[in-house]
Amino acid sequence: MIIHRCGKVKLRSHVMLLWTCLTCILLATIYFVFTLLIYHHCQKQARERIKQGLFTLEQRLKEGPGDFSQGFLAERITSELLDHIAHESGCDIYLHTGSAGSLAAGGTPLSVEDYPADHLPVLGTGVEQWQVRQISDEHNIIYGGRLLLQGKEREKGYAVLLFVLSLDFVRQGVTVLGEALVIVFVIVFLLFFPVAAFFFRYSVTLPVDRLIAAMNSFDTGHNPPLDEEVGTVEFSSLASAFNRMVRVLRHHDQQVNILSTAVEQSPTAVVITDLEGRIEYVNSKMEQLTGYTAEELKGRSTSVFQSGDTPDEKYDELWRTVTSGMVWKGELLNKRKDGILSWESVIVAPIFSEEATIVKFVATKEDITERKQTGELLRQSEKRYRQTFETNMAVKLIIDPADGTIVEANQAAAFYYGYSVDRLVAMRITDINQLSPEEVRAEMARAEQEERLYFNFRHKLASGEIRDVEVYSGPLQSGERTLLYSIIHDITDRKQAEEKLLETNERLELVVKGANLGIWDWNITTGKVVFNDRWAEILGYTLDELRPDVSTWEERLHPDGRKHVMQTLEDHFSGRRPLFMAEQRLRNKAGDWVWTLGAGKVFARDARGKPTRAVGVQLDINAQKQAEQQLIAAKEQAESANRAKSVFLANITHELRTPLNAVLGYAQLLGADSTLTSKQLNNLQVIRSSGEHLLMLINDILDFSKIEAEKAELVLRVFRLPDFFSEVVDIFRAEAEFKGVTLQYREDSRQPIFVQADELRMRQVILNLLSNAVKFTPDGGYCLLRSEVRKHSEKEVFVTVMVEDSGPGIPQA
Repeated sequence: MIIHRCGKVKLRSHVMLLWTCLTCILLATIYFVFTLLIYHHCQKQARERIKQGLFTLEQRLKEGPGDFSQGFLAERITSELLDHIAHESGCDIYLHTGSAGSLAAGGTPLSVEDYPADHLPVLGTGVEQWQVRQISDEHNIIYGGRLLLQGKEREKGYAVLLFVLSLDFVRQGVTVLGEALVIVFVIVFLLFFPVAAFFFRYSVTLPVDRLIAAMNSFDTGHNPPLDEEVGTVEFSSLASAFNRMVRVLRHHDQQVNILSTAVEQSPTAVVITDLEGRIEYVNSKMEQLTGYTAEELKGRSTSVFQSGDTPDEKYDELWRTVTSGMVWKGELLNKRKDGILSWESVIVAPIFSEEATIVKFVATKEDITERKQTGELLRQSEKRYRQTFETNMAVKLIIDPADGTIVEANQAAAFYYGYSVDRLVAMRITDINQLSPEEVRAEMARAEQEERLYFNFRHKLASGEIRDVEVYSGPLQSGERTLLYSIIHDITDRKQAEEKLLETNERLELVVKGANLGIWDWNITTGKVVFNDRWAEILGYTLDELRPDVSTWEERLHPDGRKHVMQTLEDHFSGRRPLFMAEQRLRNKAGDWVWTLGAGKVFARDARGKPTRAVGVQLDINAQKQAEQQLIAAKEQAESANRAKSVFLANITHELRTPLNAVLGYAQLLGADSTLTSKQLNNLQVIRSSGEHLLMLINDILDFSKIEAEKAELVLRVFRLPDFFSEVVDIFRAEAEFKGVTLQYREDSRQPIFVQADELRMRQVILNLLSNAVKFTPDGGYCLLRSEVRKHSEKEVFVTVMVEDSGPGIPQA
């Protein structure tokens, strides 16, 4: 069906073409025929009229003498005659008179060039003979490039008449032809118009209307395909081409829409400018990036984005690059509409026309401010990491697990291992680690897979010493390689301390067992308490018989001591006591009260400072308390005996002082006798000094008893201090000299002469000190009695008396 319709369309087209061709041929034929007819008609009329004119001329010439002299010709052939002939023939007549002799003698020939040129095209310029009436049988007129009169040499005149068809006459013929052609054209048009109009309507107008409608609907996007079977072959081809064009344009529009949507919705900002940098298009991302709207940016220069912080040389480089046809890539610090500076990654490229000339520029921008900040933070972090890695006191190594190569080492590692950094990075970890290479590879694999991050190894130093180390190792991504970042801590001392602590704990456990200490661990928050077996044994229980709760202890406290114990515990909880320690009476399983000593300490507190855990011990002091009771009783007995002793000493000293006073009195009386010799006086002085010393001892015993009885009294009086020290030293000088001990006295220059003190008590103290010093100082030693002013004011002076010696001394209490 489609082929049949296509055939009909083509047939109609061929018929229309044939009809048009035939019509054109017919019109051309009619025009040509009428032209020939008019031409021959005009030529025929011209000949007839020329003949008639020549006949008239001939008749006129025959009226003359017949010599055809030049004067005769001029007389006969007048201008009126020629005008008459020209009017009758419709030709322009040109006359040339002369003699044949003059022609033969080379006179001026008659030339066509002597006549108006606009007449010649009417007659034609080809070589053609015009037969005119011969005036003489001896002469011929030949028309060519020139008109020459040829004949015998005579002395006869001649006249040459040139008849040129008049333009007016030709115009009349043409007018007749035009009128005829108009009539013919009208007839042909009347015959051709209905058919032509039908064919034109069907073959041209309708297809063109459909094409115009299709083109109009193409703008709206609702254009159905054209019918390719309507109209001529050309219009069918045009419709087919139009449909193909529509399909191509639709596909092109789809691609353009996709590209336009992609550009508009692109996460990257896009801007298109002309060759001067004036903005022609921006997408929505560009509006978000800059804060400007598209209307605000169109027509403005891209310099609106410049912050002023980017060097001009960079912009010059950008323009040189893109104007040379290349793509420029770089980073620019631009300014938003609100004045905020932002780093942008910019790509600028030229857009070329089909003639390979640059017509526009397109730029894509991406906000990399955060990336820049992140990069800067990363660089700072890398710098800090590098500084931390290199300057940190911790030993750090970076190891390649593929072959165990030490990639990096810090100065602390170099110092610890005893190698230089360059030497360390040329070593493998197996050169340091004391495990076998297979074991080292296995441990590195665990660290790389993060199966294990904590290791205990033994590392060998450059000195050959083996140290225990604790290694924290984990994967570190460096490009495409996975490395191990290792931090090494020397735990040799800690391991030794742990071993010692273990030994100490073992000993402590033995001590606890040996000391029979009960231990408790109290969770104060929950009230739960962990007791050991000994704590339960102190009260006669097994551990299973006691609840692990603080109430187990509280319920067994003696009522009389509960308040004191709880107050002591509260003082420790509040920080007023460093330790909790209190004697407690607890009721045992048999119902008896057992004395115990509880001691403990808070080891944990919460954020508000409240205690959460306390640990302590419980000691059975029941036997000790019983011993203390016995000791108190013994003490009371001793104090009673001591009081009896004091009474006895007071009485005995009174009884001893009476006879001693008699001895001293008689010695004093004998000393007044002038008859005694020097030796007797010295002996008498010794008796008196010894008696006084014995009296002093008796007084000391009496004073001691008074002190014990808390009845001692001080007797203050003023005495000379230098004399006092001299007398004290003189008492022991003889004994010191006998033992070879140097005895000296040294006083402070600021020391006063008179002091107020209990001279007797002071003498007793210093004599006791000097006595011990001389007694226990070995031979060749020294004893020094010296005084020193320690406190001095306008009202009071305090003097400190000291005894120094080279003996063994008195141990501190």
